[in-house]
Amino acid sequence: MLVGFLLLGWSAQLQGLPQSDTGRPAFELQPPPEAGAPENLGDGTLRKLRRAAELGQAWAQFRLALRYAEGEGVARDSRTAVYWFRKAAAQEY
Repeated sequence: MLVGFLLLGWSAQLQGLPQSDTGRPAFELQPPPEAGAPENLGDGTLRKLRRAAELGQAWAQFRLALRYAEGEGVARDSRTAVYWFRKAAAQEY
């Protein structure tokens, strides 16, 4: 629920910004680049992502939070998403 509220706030901020040909915002919200973040984790992505997050990698914590928030490859779980968003935020990611 909190994640939905936050995302609604972001979408409200995007109104009035330049639009692409598809009518969507001309840019997508992306996490900031991180030196150690691989572009593609290959096979076992979720397992590797979870392991990196547990080891304290902020980029992995953020990406894992997004997966839980969006239900990508896992059951949608806002509590787990918020947990990982907070871990990443604690590292100023």
